[in-house]
Amino acid sequence: QAFIDRKLKEHMASHNIQSVYCSTLHNEGRTIGALYLENRSQVNAFTDYTNFIEHIVNQIAIVIEYFFLVSNLDSVVARAREKNEQLEKVNQMKDHFVRTISDELQSPLSSILELVDHLKKEMHHPEQIQICDMIRSSSQ
Repeated sequence: QAFIDRKLKEHMASHNIQSVYCSTLHNEGRTIGALYLENRSQVNAFTDYTNFIEHIVNQIAIVIEYFFLVSNLDSVVARAREKNEQLEKVNQMKDHFVRTISDELQSPLSSILELVDHLKKEMHHPEQIQICDMIRSSSQ
């Protein structure tokens, strides 16, 4: 602390600074910045305006936090769009897979159903006909 006080006094003397005001910017319990004011023309220039300056400091903190939230929101929206595009691609791949499998299954299934229909015509026992009907209904 003594080092900082000494450096501040050196800075003030070398730049003819009469008054200094420094305040931290807080929002939701977090320090997000600092406000540093200098006045070269008047001693205790900020004393009568402390409440007003603190009000301004609080407003600045809110604006900075809002800026970070908006910036973060843009980033979140961009990531969501990217994920959505990936999901669209996966969905297209799924649709292609289902179409391909459906086509692959349909060809042998058609042959099996034709065979079941042919067998049913040749069957004479009700149990055999019922089994053919079950195979046909299961394929739909």
